[in-house]
Amino acid sequence: MTAVRIGADPIEALMDEKVLITVDGLSPNEPVTIKASLEEDNKKFSSYGCFTSTRRGRVDLGTQPSLQGTYTGVDSMGLLWSMDQEPCHEMHIRFQKRDVTNPVVVNIKVFKGHITWDNLFDPHLKPLAESQIYRRYMAKSVRREKVGHGNIRGVLFTPPGPGPFPGVIDMYGGGGGLFEHRAALLASRGFCVLALAFFLYEDLTTVFTDITADYFIEASKWFSGLSRVLSTGIGVIGLSKGGVYALEMSRHSSTVKAVVLINAVSFYSDVPLKFSKGDIPCTEFHFDGIVPTKNGLDFRKAQQPSDDFFIKVAPYS
Repeated sequence: MTAVRIGADPIEALMDEKVLITVDGLSPNEPVTIKASLEEDNKKFSSYGCFTSTRRGRVDLGTQPSLQGTYTGVDSMGLLWSMDQEPCHEMHIRFQKRDVTNPVVVNIKVFKGHITWDNLFDPHLKPLAESQIYRRYMAKSVRREKVGHGNIRGVLFTPPGPGPFPGVIDMYGGGGGLFEHRAALLASRGFCVLALAFFLYEDLTTVFTDITADYFIEASKWFSGLSRVLSTGIGVIGLSKGGVYALEMSRHSSTVKAVVLINAVSFYSDVPLKFSKGDIPCTEFHFDGIVPTKNGLDFRKAQQPSDDFFIKVAPYS
């Protein structure tokens, strides 16, 4: 009998690149389950799909449908985007890649028969074959440098080559710390990116109300002035609270030409923002307006800003 083999093309790639997974050496019309799993920071995630091999004993995720699993239908990337936390975790968790200099290692296993999620983690299950693929946020040619210029703290990612490159400042939310994966991936695609921390990182403030607008203005001026960054202007990406600060940055820095908000509001919320030219007030937060739903907490009734609280940004010309 021919040995079962798992193929992956490419075996190592960036996170946003497609990978084609195949299984060969099966019996004709054989039912199998393909499982993908990874572990990051002691957090485990898995996905699976149930397939029936062709008359030639092959499964090709790019042409054959998953009949049941964490995804169904034909999708060559289904095993990667449909991962869910494993049953060993009681609390809700999310995947976060902390060390972008190392790849995400994804384990692929093939099991005989169609297996349900409840039985997928039985330690007695023996795979017909197993392999690994590697997914990178940061291309090996990208340069990563810690930033400690003046008050600014973060990490600077620069693509290979002489530049100058289009520049982007990338910020996350009010949970603080520093997340580098999005910045690393953008740099792998040709952007010079500053992953900017503003709270609960190194010697930055640990008190939310001590965050200042001056910090973001300083960061935008320093970054846009780098010789490796195109002088025509920069973009800013802000997630959640970082989105509010991204808009505020664009109000005071003429070098900011584009802003992308992700799950963020466009008004001053939660706490006032300190500013050397006068603190910026915020809307009142009503805790009794938070509505629990099956998908999380709905904050729409907790904050009802008047027009005065919305951040006014001049259109780019």
